Amino acid sequence: MVLVPPEILKLIFNNLVETTVESPFFPGGLKNLSKDSIKNLLSCALSSGALFDPAIRVLWHTMELPTILRLLPDFTIMNGTHNLTGDVDYDDHTLKRFDIYSSKVRHLALYGPASKQILIHNFVYTRLALARPRPLPFLTHLYCYGSPFSDKTIFAISPSLRYASFFQCHFSEILLYLSVAKKESELQLLDLSYCLGNEPTLPSISKSISQLIHLRSLHLIFRNLPGCVSLDLRPLGRLALLESLRLEIHVPNTKIESSIIQDFSDGVPRSLKQLTLYLDDPSASLASTVPQFYQHSPVVTYSIIGFLKSEQFATVFAAIPSQWQGTLTKLLVSACGPMEIDPPRSLRSSLIEPLYSLCVLQDVEIREFGSALFANDDDISKICHAWPDLVNLLLDVSSDSETVGRLPTVASFKPIIATLCPQMESLEIPLDVVRLPAVDEIHSRSEAATSSSGTSHDLHLLHLNIDRADFDQCSSGSGPTNLAYHLDMAFPFLRLVEVNHGVGKGRIRLGWKAWKAVIDIMVLCQDVRRRYQEELK
Repeated sequence: MVLVPPEILKLIFNNLVETTVESPFFPGGLKNLSKDSIKNLLSCALSSGALFDPAIRVLWHTMELPTILRLLPDFTIMNGTHNLTGDVDYDDHTLKRFDIYSSKVRHLALYGPASKQILIHNFVYTRLALARPRPLPFLTHLYCYGSPFSDKTIFAISPSLRYASFFQCHFSEILLYLSVAKKESELQLLDLSYCLGNEPTLPSISKSISQLIHLRSLHLIFRNLPGCVSLDLRPLGRLALLESLRLEIHVPNTKIESSIIQDFSDGVPRSLKQLTLYLDDPSASLASTVPQFYQHSPVVTYSIIGFLKSEQFATVFAAIPSQWQGTLTKLLVSACGPMEIDPPRSLRSSLIEPLYSLCVLQDVEIREFGSALFANDDDISKICHAWPDLVNLLLDVSSDSETVGRLPTVASFKPIIATLCPQMESLEIPLDVVRLPAVDEIHSRSEAATSSSGTSHDLHLLHLNIDRADFDQCSSGSGPTNLAYHLDMAFPFLRLVEVNHGVGKGRIRLGWKAWKAVIDIMVLCQDVRRRYQEELK
């Protein structure tokens, strides 16, 4: 009989089981096993001693606390109520079964009073803490939803803990938890979302977080808190390893402190690589202060999402530190809804102009600006000259073709995008498909056949944002043929063309089938070119 290493068995089980993503209030959700997977894993565990441990490891990887408490020796069901009586001594013998299964738990979910609970006498946790100070010794991830949870802290701490997420928990309890976690765990990721409390607790939260010296990722969401929020980032300067920071501040009638960066006595942050800011009108000043606080960090990704006015966006863009010009490769800007600018502005306007100094950008997404911004061939040229290393470009701006000169045309493809941005792989832009120049079909077929693969552009995905009426007009007559040849001359390896109607959240994605006629002609051109090149060999 051939013995399979437990690590291989665990890998096999992990790839065979089915999971569903639940608890959407946690980042990424929680993966729970399907009923069939649980049944199959139990069968494997009970069928062979060799399969027991790897099967139980997968089965008990993610657990809720009530399931774990049922392993305690004094667990009973009395009159339909789950109960821990406390009438059994906790020692190595009585806790043997508990130890076997609890050692397999890696992810723990703690839910508030609204979820199904077990009736527990107050002294049970004390007795268990004496026998097993850390009942889940290999716990790596904690997910806590609701309060109170402080009495369950012994289950929420382990030397292996690396991630903790709190949703709608009280700041006071979080402070107590962090005071323990900093001593016994090397916490690397912390997420505080929609937590409850009052203004005086926030400075304490910053100080407590700053003592988690191993922290690499921090996500803070503050909404609808009473009073005036004063967020002091200076203690976070002690987090020498912090690489990712995400702030969402949505507190009506509240102003954010604007002087938080004047004192660097707690240290200058130098490790941040990813910064995400969710903003609204009261918190718009964060976009000026936070980047300056991290100006000496090699930030690679910067995301700005918010319901802001045009002048606020202009201030946000102007506040991007010059030190990031050589490090920032990914930029996401989302307006979260249509802005009213009369008349609409070009991307070359003073609103966007400061972004062009970020010369090493590879991934740029400008989303949900609606009709407030438009782009034309001159804008595309400016973008490609400013950002020659672009791999992905998304411009979610006006697709209205009524005014001539407010949409990119096919003239932007070969002489501008294909020439100036040779590494471009994915492109999403509006396009004027109503005024397509006529194409000499015989000349185009000849050029398609003789195009040198050594100098061809490798764009493989193109999303076109087109108004419905323009799409219908281009889809008739010679429109698909003209468009296909223009695309093929610029991007001979283009694999997919998808169509979108509308902008922002109202966008309708039609997918590639909407313009199957265009794709079919492009495939024909690619086949002609391939056969021609084969004949030359």
